[in-house]
Amino acid sequence: MARSELERASHDFARTIQQVLNGTVCRFARVGAALLSEPIGYTFIGLNVTRTNPIGQPVGLTVDGKKPYAWLNVGFTAWMKDGHLTVYNSFITLSLDEMGDQTIFHYDYEREKDTRDGYTEAHLQIHGQSDKLSALLDAAGRPKTSLERLHFPVGGRRYRPSLEDVIEFLISERLVRSHPVWKEVLDANRDAFHDRQLRAAVGFRPQVAMDELKKLGHL
Repeated sequence: MARSELERASHDFARTIQQVLNGTVCRFARVGAALLSEPIGYTFIGLNVTRTNPIGQPVGLTVDGKKPYAWLNVGFTAWMKDGHLTVYNSFITLSLDEMGDQTIFHYDYEREKDTRDGYTEAHLQIHGQSDKLSALLDAAGRPKTSLERLHFPVGGRRYRPSLEDVIEFLISERLVRSHPVWKEVLDANRDAFHDRQLRAAVGFRPQVAMDELKKLGHL
């Protein structure tokens, strides 16, 4: 695997994410990529990431275009697998502050996480309170467990939500200001994401794909 191949693919992906953000809820978001020293052969793609700042930082969101009142952070760790840039883990976080101390929710994808820690690779964690959930946890013998410690499954490796889905939620619920063409931008990029996931799913279960194509008269 050539190092330059990973660099090119990760920077291409970074440009795509930047175009999605600036075409929907941001104006001057910058998304970069940086090779990681550990583990070797991986790259991190995220907001405001540079070679000298591989951690990055979130971007502010507004309704009226003035001072940000919420912060969105996005990051992907990836490597080359069978000639394709493949996400190993990712996060999409919404917070009330730039430092992320007042997190509202975060979508996480952690490849092979379910085999190590007992919960699904793709999950949603919500920071908040629920009296009904607290009553359930208490009855289940988990009185000290908070809502944010629960991992809600969201589709697994192949059918997990995309960044486009989260952006659409923020816009549809009128939580952020959006650009006039936001729907077109989201639809085009989400279709591309779904196509990649479908190809991967077909590669994993080719017989299922062939059986369905035969039913439809394509084989």
